[in-house]
Amino acid sequence: MGMRASDAAFKVPEYWGTATPATMHFWFPVDEPHRWFGEIHIAGFVPEKPTTMSPLNGRGPRLFRGDNRDFTAAGSFINPNSNRFFTNINFSSGIGFVQVNPTCRAEGAWLPGSECSSARPIVLGEYDGKNLLDPKYDKNYFSMQRGGDTYRLKWSVVQSDQGFGQDVLRPRADGKLDFTAARGGSGLETVWSGDCFPSIEVMRVSGGTTDVIGRVSDAGAEAMFGGVTNVYNFFGVC
Repeated sequence: MGMRASDAAFKVPEYWGTATPATMHFWFPVDEPHRWFGEIHIAGFVPEKPTTMSPLNGRGPRLFRGDNRDFTAAGSFINPNSNRFFTNINFSSGIGFVQVNPTCRAEGAWLPGSECSSARPIVLGEYDGKNLLDPKYDKNYFSMQRGGDTYRLKWSVVQSDQGFGQDVLRPRADGKLDFTAARGGSGLETVWSGDCFPSIEVMRVSGGTTDVIGRVSDAGAEAMFGGVTNVYNFFGVC
């Protein structure tokens, strides 16, 4: 059913405190010819130890902890607790799993209160909010769509800090991945597009090990404001 924060192999970070991730399982239809796509793990993570969404990229109210890690090596498994979000798409079973992790302030964030805030709820569907006052604005959205030989995973993720003023502007990290049967059905083509934040990695699980499908290094949190959006097929740097 997919790895999750409670799995024994992956410890929950102590600094989360009482904050918890949001998780969701979902089902999606898969045609028999596409079940060989197998199990695919996707993660959006912040390589740096701190990351900022404050003006001029300095210390301020939106100075957050990053995930402080590099891309996962081939042969290893992504730790679901070391990302902003983690997704397991299993084409063999037609079952998906999503985990969005807490947002934690870094030292110098200028705000009192709890260091970490539990992740916002996850909604199965597409985000279609139009403005900052929309009640849909403070939730995470994931969807899995199908068109011909292509399956599209789409996400829209928000930081969850509950500090004073954090609801005034909660920028969203948006992206999508297309998985397509190629070369007459014998190959798998993967295309990513979206905001250049956070970094994205996609790995395929097979025979108890993993292979890297694609990686994109982020361009900083300012990319969530729409200034940097790219399409890769599929290795690149924003």
